[in-house]
Amino acid sequence: YDYYGNVDVYFNYDANGKIKILDMEFKPEKTDADWIGQIGEEGVYFSSVYPTGEEVLISEFTEDITHDGCDDLIQVVGYSVEESPDAETVTSINSEGCYVKVFKGRADGNYEEKPVFISRNYHMSHMGNGTICMSEVNGETYLLAAEISEGQGEAAYRFAAFYVDSKNGIVLEEQSKVKFSVDKESHPDWEELVHREDVMDEFRAKISPFLEESVLLLSLDANEDAALYSTNDEVIDANAYFEKVWARED
Repeated sequence: YDYYGNVDVYFNYDANGKIKILDMEFKPEKTDADWIGQIGEEGVYFSSVYPTGEEVLISEFTEDITHDGCDDLIQVVGYSVEESPDAETVTSINSEGCYVKVFKGRADGNYEEKPVFISRNYHMSHMGNGTICMSEVNGETYLLAAEISEGQGEAAYRFAAFYVDSKNGIVLEEQSKVKFSVDKESHPDWEELVHREDVMDEFRAKISPFLEESVLLLSLDANEDAALYSTNDEVIDANAYFEKVWARED
């Protein structure tokens, strides 16, 4: 299950990693906040039915994502129908996809059984690409979700930094989105278009505070050589991905 634009697309992957569409259902157009994720197990990006296959825990951290004074449990998990999968398997093109879940912390040091937040499905196929991080700014911890998309002569970058409030849901701290053209050879009207250098300074200025103290939870980007993700043994700074993005040229 995933969500693109205003259509629910139900699909799986064949042995070669190609998408096989099972069903499609049109939905109302989503709002600016909807793409980030959804409170609880029912919502725009996640149904109560988990993907098929075995769940693999990629990493888990404890930070106060709900801003209530109690540390929450943040898990990065992936799913695969292969036998004895590992983190590399569930972040590959043949997986069922990955999710970030937040379990609300309680005053007794334990966590709620059901997640208060579940991200959308992240997948190494281009349509499922995305990056999600944890960021600390002014002593508060946020989730930072970004989509860095380039293809067919066009690019769209967007991010949202947010926390999860038990009563108010997703609370946006900052967000930005830009669109521009890439690949000069594919645009006869290149000089009339918006280019990378026209928008990138403003975009970087808005996202940079959330990259100064950050952990890259998961980044699946078909334009990069491989998936990036932190484990409990090796924590990766979010800049390990974004420095590659800033270095891109048309």
